[in-house]
This record gives sequence, structure tokens and C-alpha cells, in this order.
Amino acid sequence: MHIGVLLLKECVFDEVLEKHERIIFHLIHKYGIRDADGEFYQEGCIALWRAWEEHDASLSRFSTYAYYAVSRTFLDKIRKDNRKLEQYRDWMQRMRVDDAVREDVLGMDERVLAEIRKVLTERQWVWFEQYVLRERSLPEIAESEGVSVHAVKNWGRLAREKLKRLLVRVGYV
Repeated sequence: MHIGVLLLKECVFDEVLEKHERIIFHLIHKYGIRDADGEFYQEGCIALWRAWEEHDASLSRFSTYAYYAVSRTFLDKIRKDNRKLEQYRDWMQRMRVDDAVREDVLGMDERVLAEIRKVLTERQWVWFEQYVLRERSLPEIAESEGVSVHAVKNWGRLAREKLKRLLVRVGYV
């Protein structure tokens, strides 16, 4: 085995990192990476360690191999992050506001919602769902339902009475 290989394998990784850490910083700067969380630095250290473990001195100098390994790791991470960002953007474009509201509603106690749904009339449920859960204004609800604001207020008044009785009965109040 080559003497350089033996010496390299005998030295501790901290020494390798100290000697070749500038490769990581150089590539972070070269690719214009903003690494506030130190994610790329950590990935670079792992790539440097793997390169140190796998390097064959008969094929190339360690610094050349390390540069290639860290560079390849950074480019793979950039591609992976961009792919995740693109998937998120696609999802956000397909997502409707109603879908997000539905998820929030499901986060509530479903048994209580089911009980509320049972005691309210159709119009009172519209008021509850739109005004309480989705935080829409009374004029918005009135316009979407094709009724007056006064009618929506009346739905709410009647629904509140039923809700108070229900919440007392199930022990929430």
C-alpha cells in the first residue's frame, strides 16, 4: 500500500477536516449557497468523511477526490431541495382554500362537531360553519346564500341558543 494512504488512514478525521475544510467553504461560496442553518456545511463534512473513508490514493490525490465528493453532494442536495420546493408549489397551486379549511375543521373534536350538526337546522349550520369556523363576515354569508344580513343574524341568534344548551349538556360549559 502507498505510504501516503497509510498516513492518511492513520490520521484522525479532525485533522483531515481541518486541512480540507476550505473545500467546503469554497464550494458553498462558489454555488452561492446561503447556509444560515449550517445544513450544507454538515453535508460537506459528511461527504468529506466519506471521501476520506473511500479514497484510493493510487487513483487520485485526496484533495481532488474530496473536492469532487463534496461538490457532487452539494449539487445533489440542491437538486433535491429544488424538487421538494417544486412539489410544494404544485401542491399549493392545486390546493383550494376550502381544502385548507376542511383540514382545520377536522382538527377540532369531531364528536362535538357531529353533535352540533345534529342540533342545528340547515341554515343555522350554514351560519356556524361560515361565521364561526371559517370566520366569514355576515354580509359575505348573506351574499353567498342570497339572503339579507338580518336573516343571517337571525340564524346565528337561534343557533347560539341551541349551542349553549348543547355545550352545557355535554359538559363544555
